[in-house]
Amino acid sequence: MRTAQPVTNVDAQAIDRFIEQTIATGKVDPKRIYIFGWSNGAYMAALYGMWRSDRIAAIGQYAGADPWSRTPCPVQMTSERQVPIVTMRNLCDALVPCASTSARATTLTEQHWPFKLQSLDWKGAPSDAECSATCSKAKGLYEHIRWPEKAVLKDSLLAFLKQYTLP
Repeated sequence: MRTAQPVTNVDAQAIDRFIEQTIATGKVDPKRIYIFGWSNGAYMAALYGMWRSDRIAAIGQYAGADPWSRTPCPVQMTSERQVPIVTMRNLCDALVPCASTSARATTLTEQHWPFKLQSLDWKGAPSDAECSATCSKAKGLYEHIRWPEKAVLKDSLLAFLKQYTLP
């Protein structure tokens, strides 16, 4: 397992700068800073949110999962607090299999972590269905790059995030 360097990571430093510039405008509440990412950005959102748990109120992910067990380069998880996480996953996803988000949900549940897992059907709408057992590569790639319905963003992502502020 690699040891990530949260202080010297150039992606984290860039995000730090963007956030600092935004806070300097005086137009945002520094206790309500959220980070969101899609696909590889979802992995980075989780890493950054944990690395900067003193500045990020909650994390949103779409089509991403657990960077701490991601092959080929898992990193050691470090966090000062359990930053709430909402993960929106596709029931058929060729790049982030449903099994990986299910495993992560189990781990978070065991750790009593504040999180929400929202499954999406092939149209990007909320679904209570089970993971697809017959997911073709073509369909799984399509679903990975398809954006969720607007209602999912409002009712799942934004509703989850706005519940949290920094302590």
